Amino acid sequence: MHLLILLAITTGMRKAELSNLRWSDINFEKGLASLKDTKNGNPRINPIPSIAFDELKTSRQIGNGLIFFSPNNSEKPFDFRKQWYATLKRANINNLLFHDLRHTAASYLVMAGATLHEAWQILGHKSPLCQHTCRL
Repeated sequence: MHLLILLAITTGMRKAELSNLRWSDINFEKGLASLKDTKNGNPRINPIPSIAFDELKTSRQIGNGLIFFSPNNSEKPFDFRKQWYATLKRANINNLLFHDLRHTAASYLVMAGATLHEAWQILGHKSPLCQHTCRL
């Protein structure tokens, strides 16, 4: 869960993008993830900040396998809902959705000096306007 949460909070990748991420999608020379199947249908390149990239490199595998695969079938994405809720319970955190980590990533990008335009491009939005109701 550590690597999954770290990537979510630092890259802003969606749950499905992370779940379907393969080792062959990672450019280890440039620290980039190539996302082919995104929510809006457009592929994009997602930078991986060094704190997450360094952790990803410690688990690096060669090939086309999923990074987060099911323990029962390595060809299927890991369904981490049970582990997510257990982690929240251990941390005494209520009402946090995995998608909220994407909002945190957007905030970190802007706090680090990215423009709103740059932030929504990295996150793969088609427009700068939030398409859903954001919780505070």
